[in-house]
Amino acid sequence: MKVSSVSWSYFIVLSIVATPGISGYKVFQKEGVSFIRKPHKRDTCGQSHTRVDGNAACQGEEIFRESFDGNSLKFYRWNHEILMSPEPNYEFVVWDNNQLTSSVSDGYLKIKPLLYEDEFIRSGRQDLFRCTGHQFTDECVKTARGFSILPPVQSARITTKRSFSFKYGKVTVRAKLPVGDWIIPEIWLEPKAKRYGSSLSSGRIRLAFARGNQNLVTKENDKIGINYLQSGIIMGTPEKTLARNIANDLDNGWHSNFHNFTLIWEPDKISFKIDDYEQESIIEPHDGKLAELLRFEEKDNIWQGGSSIAPFDQDFYITLGLSVGGMKDFPDDCISGGRPKPWRNNAVKAMLNFWQDRDNWFKTWKDTASTLLIDEVTVHAL
Repeated sequence: MKVSSVSWSYFIVLSIVATPGISGYKVFQKEGVSFIRKPHKRDTCGQSHTRVDGNAACQGEEIFRESFDGNSLKFYRWNHEILMSPEPNYEFVVWDNNQLTSSVSDGYLKIKPLLYEDEFIRSGRQDLFRCTGHQFTDECVKTARGFSILPPVQSARITTKRSFSFKYGKVTVRAKLPVGDWIIPEIWLEPKAKRYGSSLSSGRIRLAFARGNQNLVTKENDKIGINYLQSGIIMGTPEKTLARNIANDLDNGWHSNFHNFTLIWEPDKISFKIDDYEQESIIEPHDGKLAELLRFEEKDNIWQGGSSIAPFDQDFYITLGLSVGGMKDFPDDCISGGRPKPWRNNAVKAMLNFWQDRDNWFKTWKDTASTLLIDEVTVHAL
């Protein structure tokens, strides 16, 4: 296990609906949806740093639990993102609300990638109904022209942005990660208000990041595939984005079994834990400010007015999804199964070059193994 601080333009190790009137519970509404929450008895409630939608929580209280029971998502809790991938990563996917790519059954959330038809990708038009991206942009509407093809992969991403956000707490996600070339699981916390700016200026916390390739190495022959897991944070400006991570290696890969991925998020400390592994921190109280720890220069430091862990001193929400490819997560010149990565980051034909190589990477995708399985998500107050 090792801690790293690196540039994200490729980073590796250097590095409940409720019935009103239930006794003892308070009914409240948010965006037209009713919830119940048991009121706290402040004289018996231990002081907690955790805030839920801006309200105080009791120390050790379970403030969120999702076990994915039944046969559908809880509409009052989760919403699908519907858009084509925006900056900064420009993944090669369309996130949509489709039961073929996201479903709940057998006690699991299941998200898997599917391919569109070649003719549609090369000459069709993608016009997303109820798009959650920026209207009238390529996030919502796009027509294929020449080498500017449509995103070839359909996937899913769900969030609690409209129902649940919190600041500080212990988050555990029990999941089985997907395997398959160029597939990436998304198990994130994202900022709700984006106080520090758009994109990654307001940060992102990744609980479990592992590239799905089974035999992926850098040009220096460092292994960065499914055996190599990173947990950490990403933050930055449009000009410079950095990451700080905990890295864990597992010989049989992070796709072989379910694992508990845990974040302990405190006002002056951010730590991660996997199963029974020892807890490791990416910032401690004595480390000073996070932006300085990552060595952002003063001219790039837009978080000076925040706390020591800014931008991670605001309300965040939960995101679960699956992406493929993109411009940030796979280094140029990496080699997968003896073959070079088929696209160059930031190249105008990157998505086309990726698609043209599908005979090689698609055969590594297996229906079950290439599916992200989420068993349970819990959040407790500190």
